[in-house]
Amino acid sequence: MKEIEGHISLLGNAVVSPKGITTYSVIKIDEKIIQKVRIPTSLDSFLIVGERVTIYMRKSLILGVKREDGVLYCYSSKIFLAIILILLGIPLIPFFGIGILFVWMGWGEYLNHKIIKELENKGAIPINM
Repeated sequence: MKEIEGHISLLGNAVVSPKGITTYSVIKIDEKIIQKVRIPTSLDSFLIVGERVTIYMRKSLILGVKREDGVLYCYSSKIFLAIILILLGIPLIPFFGIGILFVWMGWGEYLNHKIIKELENKGAIPINM
């Protein structure tokens, strides 16, 4: 998990997907520039230009936002999706290797879930999509 803290000085162009993910072309926090950042749309409202935040991310996905008032918000995740993807993927491996894709996606969901649980243990408020 990567933590970035500072004042948001720029939120670039945003594209909202039907899956509930907002993708920003760029986010500038103090002097740090992060490109192609994804954030669940339910957390997007907590990113405000000029406000001091701490963002918690895995790869290019923001999973938690701590605002300057000290309140920590995180994406609400269920382990169920990760388990289903992995269990479906294992028997599908012999079929053109498609199962490897399912296992890989399931593992990514598991890692996201693990980070979200860490944030919840820090007192984060889970926000559903």
